[in-house]
Amino acid sequence: MRKFLIVAVALLLTAPAFAGDMMGSAHSKGTWTVGHAFGGNTGIGFFYMDNIEVSAGFNFGSNSSDNGGGSVATTSMGFSVGGAYYLSQMGPGIPYGAASLGYSSTSSDAAGDPKSSSMNINIGGGYDWFLTDHVCWFGDLRYNINSGSSESTVGGTTVSNDVSGGGLNFMIGLKAFIF
Repeated sequence: MRKFLIVAVALLLTAPAFAGDMMGSAHSKGTWTVGHAFGGNTGIGFFYMDNIEVSAGFNFGSNSSDNGGGSVATTSMGFSVGGAYYLSQMGPGIPYGAASLGYSSTSSDAAGDPKSSSMNINIGGGYDWFLTDHVCWFGDLRYNINSGSSESTVGGTTVSNDVSGGGLNFMIGLKAFIF
């Protein structure tokens, strides 16, 4: 949460340093975007054509918990590449459709040294709600399909499982447009 607040303040403070027409320029060819969503997803994008953005995202998480017998640390990371197509202005913002392909992995120092990794694809859409010409809140709803594997060691024997699934993912965050 602290990282999100730092990014949010930085985006809001730097937004007036750029000039432009919010709806006309924000989604134009040559515009760069930088965004951060609650939960740790950070991304960068580039409009290689009007209304068409290609993007890359990264997330990293680490936590420690006490399971009664000692501390357990868990680390996760992931990255994705994708794209979005922005529609016409609706109200104070612009809706979009989006898709991406990604990879994620998780490891822990818990008993059995569990690890997992997966490839995922998602499709969905969202809405950029502009606060200034260069800063917007975004809401993004996607359907994810995951396929991967997990393994852990129990009594000296490594147990592996194929893991697959799907579900809805909702993100809220801030995005800055640099043009």
